Amino acid sequence: MKKRIFCLSMAILMLLGTVLSFASCTGGTTPTPTPGPSGSTCTEHEDKRHDGECDICGETVEVVHVDDDHNGRCDVCKAKGLKVTHVDKNGDYECDVCKAIVEHTCVDTTPVDFACDICGEDMEVGPHDCIDEDFDTLCDLCFENMPVPKCEQCTDKKGDGICDDCGSEVVCKHEDANGDTACDYCDCYVAPQKAEIDFTSKWNKTELVMQLTKNTNGDELYAVSEKYLSGELDDGGDVSKAVRMRNTQAKTKTNVEITYHYYPNTDAYGWGATIALIEKDVQQGGSTAPDIYALFVYDMVGASLKGCFANLITTASRPGNYFEFNDVNYDATRNDLGYMYEYMESLTLAPGKKMYVLSSDYFIDMVRAFFCIPVSIELMNNNGESIVAKNAAGKLVHPGGDRNDDGEFNIEDFYELVLNGEWTYDRIAAFATEVYKPASTNSGACQISDDVVGFAIDSGGLAASGLLYTTSVPIIQKNLNATDLKDRYNYPSTNPEFVAFSLKAKELFGGETKGVCVVNKDMNYKEYGAEGHLAIRKRFSENKVLFGDIILLGALEFQAYQNMKQGDGFGVVPVPVYKDGDAYLTQVHNMGSCGAISIKTGEYSQCTAFLNYQSTNSEAVIENYYNYNVKYGLATESEGTVKMLEYLRENVRSSFDKAMEDAIGVFQPGAIKWHQELSKANYATDISTTYNTYAGTKESQLDALAAAFQTFED
Repeated sequence: MKKRIFCLSMAILMLLGTVLSFASCTGGTTPTPTPGPSGSTCTEHEDKRHDGECDICGETVEVVHVDDDHNGRCDVCKAKGLKVTHVDKNGDYECDVCKAIVEHTCVDTTPVDFACDICGEDMEVGPHDCIDEDFDTLCDLCFENMPVPKCEQCTDKKGDGICDDCGSEVVCKHEDANGDTACDYCDCYVAPQKAEIDFTSKWNKTELVMQLTKNTNGDELYAVSEKYLSGELDDGGDVSKAVRMRNTQAKTKTNVEITYHYYPNTDAYGWGATIALIEKDVQQGGSTAPDIYALFVYDMVGASLKGCFANLITTASRPGNYFEFNDVNYDATRNDLGYMYEYMESLTLAPGKKMYVLSSDYFIDMVRAFFCIPVSIELMNNNGESIVAKNAAGKLVHPGGDRNDDGEFNIEDFYELVLNGEWTYDRIAAFATEVYKPASTNSGACQISDDVVGFAIDSGGLAASGLLYTTSVPIIQKNLNATDLKDRYNYPSTNPEFVAFSLKAKELFGGETKGVCVVNKDMNYKEYGAEGHLAIRKRFSENKVLFGDIILLGALEFQAYQNMKQGDGFGVVPVPVYKDGDAYLTQVHNMGSCGAISIKTGEYSQCTAFLNYQSTNSEAVIENYYNYNVKYGLATESEGTVKMLEYLRENVRSSFDKAMEDAIGVFQPGAIKWHQELSKANYATDISTTYNTYAGTKESQLDALAAAFQTFED
């Protein structure tokens, strides 16, 4: 954020005002009473009202403002824009009154991070002697290679699984003799002994195969499983280090070693194409068949319908489920048991049976597949004040939009609006109208190539999924049949809430709202040299779009967003609610990686033990991912941004409707999906006609799906 340094002394102003006032009254000689308009006279002017006129004689005088609070406003008349002289008596580079950064010479002490220690401004490194204090064989200042000889005796005081001196892999035993849950050797977290399971006494060293994919489905997720799951792609960042440390500990504690295999990044192994491959692997079995899979959510659901994955619930034939999901004391807020438990439960389509999918902290790609909307901080700070000054009912309750009482409007106030439940479709329309600036070549419709746009959205299925499945609108009903105690799935004969949602979307996207721009890539509608979300991403990075499409959180790693970090940056918020009173729900997109255990593996307990340890010791991975966003400008450095990221994570909704829609697509290729209907119509449709036409047809598909799950292998 830009720093404001005030340099004019209030003392000089006060002295100047006194001199001017004295000279005006006396002319430099013995004071002579001056008659005012009403006949009153004065020997020394007074202006307690600060209106520029002497309270006694009415003569024009210089106004002397007072700003003891250093907020840029006069304490008497509330005039704005006053110059402030900061005071820093204790030498901490902050004003003793208002805590503003005072004028200083930038310094960057060890550890060098290329940013001023005082104000955070970027600093370039000059001539230096290379140092390598984190022992990653790269200079901490310029990143030049620094070969380090291997140690005779490695040490790992940081507990990251890497030798502090030479960078070799180190396995720490993580002993905790004093019981403070911290390793006595490296200070790494050690779970209480009563919570640990002695896996090594149950089996000898076990080697398992985990099947991953490199395919990113159109580059929506920038880095894939090699980095976030296996840790094999080491970019030197905090996330990679945290993953490697976690995996090293898991191997030691569980006596299980994982070998990672990868499907290549080709169309043959793309989104939805690996279901048949998984089925083939499981049917063939053998020593080379994977024990654990980590692929797109779509593939997990589809493969589970074909009986490829183990049941989540412990059975007599498969004892040793270490996840405790059946524990009566289970607390869904506990990260050690998977913070996405409801998401996992929603994938269950038959009574008492759960496909074994791990969607907890371990699978960081699930977090990266959260839907969100990026916000241009520059456009918000410059244009949003008049909009956010009103509450949802249009009543002016926050003068100037200031919600956090810091005396100004900025992105933090917008975050407060979101948390207060005021981030709705109506607000998008209001923002879009306020920000919209058509170019001289504008033909009447919102053009992303030329205009300044309030909200730009791609017409593809990804954005449509976020638009629909992050709402509270239920589409499919699930009921337990009282006769045979089997689940039945159906579409209600009428669905007024679904229709109301589509009408609200039609009002936003199909009405006269200026500044809401839909980019239709399916009709080869190209803007700014690119298609769809790529065009939006590029314009957003230039601060020409206020709200830049419904995207996945992991997409913030793309260079187009990275280019913004040198300026004001950007923040992220959930997808808005379409009606007042709803909560902001987070949906996990189809391509988020999740894990499942093969039905044919002979090592169920070992798979479970390894994944359980990963899940219970992965908080550092999540934390480093969030910090990575803030540290490197992927999201603005602010308390509000951290709150938004946490809000996304804490409000993952059940994915039942989406899972069912995808499952129908597996059994009935080409079957209609409601988010596809929205995208085909550019979100400007009344869904009621389509719903009445297809609901009955889809009913039979749901019946077939339910029947398939009744015979699902235990």
